[in-house]
Amino acid sequence: MTKAELYRQVDGLRQRLGGRMPKTYAGLLSLVDHTVEHLRVVAHPMDSRRVSGLLLRGEESVILLNTSFSPESLRFTLAHELIHFFLHPQQRQFLCARQSSPLEWQANEGAAELLVPRHSFLPTMENICSDFWQENDRIAAAAIRFGVSEQVIRYRIKSLRQYYSASTRYASISAVVEQAQFAGLVEGRQKASIPVAGRQSF
Repeated sequence: MTKAELYRQVDGLRQRLGGRMPKTYAGLLSLVDHTVEHLRVVAHPMDSRRVSGLLLRGEESVILLNTSFSPESLRFTLAHELIHFFLHPQQRQFLCARQSSPLEWQANEGAAELLVPRHSFLPTMENICSDFWQENDRIAAAAIRFGVSEQVIRYRIKSLRQYYSASTRYASISAVVEQAQFAGLVEGRQKASIPVAGRQSF
């Protein structure tokens, strides 16, 4: 699955869950509880921090979350397990312990897209850059805005830079302009305001 295909599936999942994702772990937990049938989320501290969460699929599927982590990490892990639940129905069990596989990449990238949508990340960074000049300040402000860790924002910037670079091979002119704008934002350059008609996904 390509990144573009994954993003389209996550867009569909976001709409299925009601659109905008709650900005807190408790809010996302409540959303899942009220909108996703045959799925129960259990949060419990674990002795080991090597496992952040797991999914057990059955007639009544269960996501188990390790509450030894911060609320921001728990929110991301819950989103990660939701990607597994909806996008990988053929798998019966997922143990998320820093594994490296195509399905784990999809769950990490999908969770990042679900919580930090590409179509709202760019204008948010544009607004932040008008007030903050240091990279750490911009990343910290974006992390607060989207309710994720700073690590997720850094991951998102890196991932979208790669996505933009690949997408310009077939993108429309407006997408190419967006790619240039994004490059300027993440490098902290001041830009002239460039209107983009029909802002598309990047």
